[in-house]
Amino acid sequence: MLADRWHLFKNLTEAVERFVDRYHHLVCQAAKNVAQTQLLIGYSLAECSAAMLSSRDKSEKRARREKRYSRYLEAMELHRQSISEWGIARALSINLFTVRTFVHADGLPERSQAKQRQHPGALRSLHPSALGRRMPQRLTTAVARDQKEGV
Repeated sequence: MLADRWHLFKNLTEAVERFVDRYHHLVCQAAKNVAQTQLLIGYSLAECSAAMLSSRDKSEKRARREKRYSRYLEAMELHRQSISEWGIARALSINLFTVRTFVHADGLPERSQAKQRQHPGALRSLHPSALGRRMPQRLTTAVARDQKEGV
């Protein structure tokens, strides 16, 4: 099953690469049109979508922090009443290690900011900013492959 998925993705990747190689002039023209449109309008689509998501993300992040803070206050109140860490964990239905983190911290422990990883993929190379860099390389590869095969 896994091999089948791998082959499907491999075949799809090769099909997209062949399409881009075959119609590179159209893809480049479309990328230029999008870039010019973005310059004329004064914003990029990525910035627009990020702005729409950022306000929702901030409100969700704030709600999660408030919930975490209320749990922290409840845990600290039970700790002041000399209830064991195990008892606090059972009473609040939270992990024992979370209780220990709360009890041994000076204040609400803030979560670390995770770095967002970008997953490279075959279609990422179709982004307008990458087309200019990658297209000559892909064309050279396609021409060399065709010459090797005798096409």
